[in-house]
Amino acid sequence: MVIFFFVYMFEEQVLRFLDYKVVKMTMLISLITIIVGDLIYRPR
Repeated sequence: MVIFFFVYMFEEQVLRFLDYKVVKMTMLISLITIIVGDLIYRPR
């Protein structure tokens, strides 16, 4: 949950300084990272 909060804060900074396409790419990468992390750490 701490990582998710950090990613959210990072994306807030991106929204201020970079253009829309970079923001969308960042959010997509963040979402993929969260999904992959969930798959790796999920109990089998």
